[in-house]
Amino acid sequence: MRHSDYAELEAKYAVLTVDNDKAMESLKQADSAVKLAHEKFSALAAENAGLKHAMAVTLEHV
Repeated sequence: MRHSDYAELEAKYAVLTVDNDKAMESLKQADSAVKLAHEKFSALAAENAGLKHAMAVTLEHV
């Protein structure tokens, strides 16, 4: 392997490493966004269930 071939491979590896780091950061951000959305939707679902129950109880007494 010539020195120039090795240098070219090193340069490509460096670019791939940067791309991989960016992709991993994007995945971490997406994972955080999904977890936050899940928490919010779970809270809304619990609130909705409570409101449905309260409405059902209220309607029983009408």
